[in-house]
Amino acid sequence: MKAPIALLGCVLLAAPACAHLKMPKEPAGTLVKRSAGSPKGTIYYCGYSHIDFNWLWDWPDTAKTWDSTARTALNLMYRFPDFHFGQTQAAAYIAMERIKPDVFADIKLKVAAGNWDLIGGMWDESDENIPSGEALARTFLLGQTYFQEKFNKQSLVGYLPDTFGHTRQLPQILQQAELQNFYFQRCNVTSPKTVHLFWWRAPDNSRVLAYSSPGWYNDHADQAAQTDFPSTILAESGVNLAMVSYGVGDHGGGPTITDLTTLEMLKTDPTFPEVKETAAIDFFNACRAQEPTAGFPLVDRDLQYTFEGCYTTHADMKRIVRDGENALYTAEVFSSLASIYGLDYPYDDLRSCWRHNSFNQFHDIAPGTAIHSTYEDAANKAKFLKQTTEKHIGNAWSVLEPHVDTTGTGAPLVIFNPLAWSRTDPVETTVDFPAQPAFVSVTDQLGNRIPSQITGVEQRDGHYSVTFVFVAENVPSMGYRVYHAAAADADLTVADPLTLVNNVVQTQTLRVTLDPASGQVSSLYDKVAAREVIASGQRAFRLVALGENTNNSAWSISLNGASTTMDTPTSYSVIETGPVRARVRAVYKNGASTYTQDLAFYRNIPRVDANVTADFQDYNVLIKSIIPTSLTTPTATFDAPYYAITRATDGHVDVPMQKWMDESATNGSYGVSVLNDCKYGADANGSTMRISLLRGTHDPDTIGDQGVHHMSYSVYPHSGTWKTADTMRRGYQYNIPLRVMPCTVHTGDWGPGKSLLSSNLPNIAICALKRAEDGNGFILRYYDYAGSALNGSITFPKNIASIAPTNILEHTQPGTISTSQNVATVTTRPYGISSMRVTF
Repeated sequence: MKAPIALLGCVLLAAPACAHLKMPKEPAGTLVKRSAGSPKGTIYYCGYSHIDFNWLWDWPDTAKTWDSTARTALNLMYRFPDFHFGQTQAAAYIAMERIKPDVFADIKLKVAAGNWDLIGGMWDESDENIPSGEALARTFLLGQTYFQEKFNKQSLVGYLPDTFGHTRQLPQILQQAELQNFYFQRCNVTSPKTVHLFWWRAPDNSRVLAYSSPGWYNDHADQAAQTDFPSTILAESGVNLAMVSYGVGDHGGGPTITDLTTLEMLKTDPTFPEVKETAAIDFFNACRAQEPTAGFPLVDRDLQYTFEGCYTTHADMKRIVRDGENALYTAEVFSSLASIYGLDYPYDDLRSCWRHNSFNQFHDIAPGTAIHSTYEDAANKAKFLKQTTEKHIGNAWSVLEPHVDTTGTGAPLVIFNPLAWSRTDPVETTVDFPAQPAFVSVTDQLGNRIPSQITGVEQRDGHYSVTFVFVAENVPSMGYRVYHAAAADADLTVADPLTLVNNVVQTQTLRVTLDPASGQVSSLYDKVAAREVIASGQRAFRLVALGENTNNSAWSISLNGASTTMDTPTSYSVIETGPVRARVRAVYKNGASTYTQDLAFYRNIPRVDANVTADFQDYNVLIKSIIPTSLTTPTATFDAPYYAITRATDGHVDVPMQKWMDESATNGSYGVSVLNDCKYGADANGSTMRISLLRGTHDPDTIGDQGVHHMSYSVYPHSGTWKTADTMRRGYQYNIPLRVMPCTVHTGDWGPGKSLLSSNLPNIAICALKRAEDGNGFILRYYDYAGSALNGSITFPKNIASIAPTNILEHTQPGTISTSQNVATVTTRPYGISSMRVTF
């Protein structure tokens, strides 16, 4: 857990902080500073105040804290001309700009003078494991562009002292945000040896100079504790230098008069290292200038992890983060495509939504480690985001829809795929009929009838709203396919409906044996690969409640050894069978909570879906679902921001995960992936995977996760590795579904099916299509998740007028991209994040 709040110390020690009340300067000439070049090295003292957004307080309190901290720092700069102070988080600066313009004006003056240091370059001090790679890129884009706009400067040092773990691709993201240096404190490098100053390298070989102090980010000037800091760095990394980020923090405050008078005395102390009060960049520049011939140590991995409870605590917040990312991606895709065809791009609204989303990424909000009011505020931001993105998806579709040919027999259904590859997935939608149909006939764009299945009927206002499900096949990349629905007297006859016979349901690729006594899967047989997926004698989709000690918190999982598997449902039933889908439902009681788990099996979809509704009312418990596989000594891989990372199969209670986890045979012959739509914690123990669903905690939020939660996960068996099985793309598909778009009947020049943007590269995920920040063209971004250098093409909706590579900040980078009409030819960088600006 974090250090105790130092608010009292801040009040007692900090200088008075009234608006524009300037304290008298120190008398000139009272201190004699010794010469530079102490044999004990040099310490760079960089003032800073850690200010947590919405941790144990709400945002109005944070704004007041930021105001008082800023005033104190400004006043200290007047009294101590050498004093340098750095502050992160553009979201706090913009709040100051709006509510305290006089203080903001003083900050601008001190930034220009060089005493006030813009650090971090982010919208806030974000978590790194829960936001997607694209969401991390956006918080840097928002922060750096704001600083450039308001101060004519960008941050030069990434600054995340309190974030609970550092993802593998962060060095590349930092580089592309024009940050060559990184300061952090948690998850220091201690293995194979301790180092505090090192090159940190991403999988694409980009690197930043990273530093963690031997002290802490809420340090004070302390002669006894800090004398040996430079010699520590010298022994580890070869430079006789250290940096101290000092000042009262967590709830603001910053450096105190005591700190600054201590530094003045230490400047004349011959037993102490040379003291420099500077900006953080000066320390990093000095280190680079003195790098030994052998170079600094190289760290080639992620820096993980602390506070494992954060990956699962507050499931509502995890849902908000994931849904926000998905909604913004989809809204930007629609708005960009429509803008190419004449729509005014809703830049201000979508930027506002990204700011809300980035705020919710803060390292005490997304991890679930704040008080309850924080999550009420986050939910309100999520409502605004959803309403705004849906509005602009609708506006964009009104521009695109007239181009679609929707003529045909029955009500037209335009199925749109926001992702940049062709896909086959289930679609469930509702159509109004004047009379209740016995069946619904769904036909594809060629007029061929395909299997469909009614799942619900509601009579209202003189008509019948009929809900039905079908599988839309090969829906084009960032494009659409038109189907039609009409009433039918007879069902389409299929030779292989999804029915249960002797507790067995068979899809086209899977044979699933269900155990009615437990409501679980006792056998999952892959008919294509001719192999059993589940370990012999085991059952999958098995919910387990792991007991935690009563002193558990949002931060730390503290298992007490108790374990209760939910093997006896209070009810079990078959709720649906037919040509498209079969579903079974099991209801479990455990403690004061109720869990309803539906298992769904689809035609031509090679996975088994679990949809869980939990009325969760318990504390001191961690809920997981168990997937025991038949693999022998597999390799476990977990989705991560812009990457997928291999982790140990040692059963560590929870490790970070995003859209999926996978275990595959070491020879690459076969594997099993587990997809999810809102979860971030999991573990792999030998050949068994467990996905974490819920945690019952009461600190710091006394209400915790009490309430109703909806979540989904899916088991996807596959031949080959997760790379050859397209697990990364399956994870995106599970999170960003096909959309049924409203339409009328008319002809259209695009016909009944069309891709508006596509790529023939099999190893990339296109993760952004947006208007450029300066309004000049569009930014397309993708990343290579397979570690492959491949040549391929990206096909755009119109002929390309200009195209150039950019970084995350949308600044043009060296290199050219060849084009022919509407096709760009590119070469992927292994694990590289690639962006380009395109005009038409």
